[in-house]
Amino acid sequence: MRFPRAFTIILVVLAFVVLTIFFIPAIRGVGSRILGGLGSPLWSVGLSVRNFFFWDKNETLSKLQELETERNRLIIENSKLRDLQSENETLRRLLAFKKKTEALLLPAQVIAGSSEPDLHTLEIDAGSDDGVAVGDAVISADGLAVGKIREAGANTSRLELLTDRNSRFAAALLGLAARSVIGVVEGGHGTAMIMRLIPEDVSVSLGDTVVTSGLEAGIPRGLLLGRVESVKKEANEPFQTASLSPLLDLTALSVVAVIHLPR
Repeated sequence: MRFPRAFTIILVVLAFVVLTIFFIPAIRGVGSRILGGLGSPLWSVGLSVRNFFFWDKNETLSKLQELETERNRLIIENSKLRDLQSENETLRRLLAFKKKTEALLLPAQVIAGSSEPDLHTLEIDAGSDDGVAVGDAVISADGLAVGKIREAGANTSRLELLTDRNSRFAAALLGLAARSVIGVVEGGHGTAMIMRLIPEDVSVSLGDTVVTSGLEAGIPRGLLLGRVESVKKEANEPFQTASLSPLLDLTALSVVAVIHLPR
């Protein structure tokens, strides 16, 4: 059905008048009274369109802020859950290690570190009241040596890492042919360690594993210390040295265990 041309023109003009009144504040009030009942349906439509396109800016910003706050809360909760999962896995591995040894195994959390360049130490939340003693070996969740106890307070202790400049461990090369090869592993060389007093006639290969020798009081034999990265021989010297790298990242420790052996 086609509308008469005149009727179509009237509708277009009327729509133009209503929209003009709607968007010009000075004549909006007058226009609404002139149009009266005739314009009220169109006026309502105009207001709906205006509300759709020109919503309250403050309300929108408020909702965006609420969404951002909720997002940040979920990120924090997710991070905490990951930390708990990691800690639980660490404790499970320590429990498995404990079943393999007769020594007293004391789990502890790392609560502080050292800011000095060559003093690689950590503070843990276990002390003499828990059975910790100076000289006790400290291991990771996988049973890898990370250092020994330097100071033991009642409730906290200071752990000296393998790479600390004061660190010394009686060590041995791991392997059937090298059981009698004993040396000393010392820190103070950045992130590396040095094994000294290796007899010059012993064949040391890159990748060889070094363990504790068990010749120190309170330190069990066989704890993994590091891997050989390079070997240095001096002419006419009775001993050679080897540079070692730790088998784990000593700066990322959060949970450790103190091995306490009867002395």
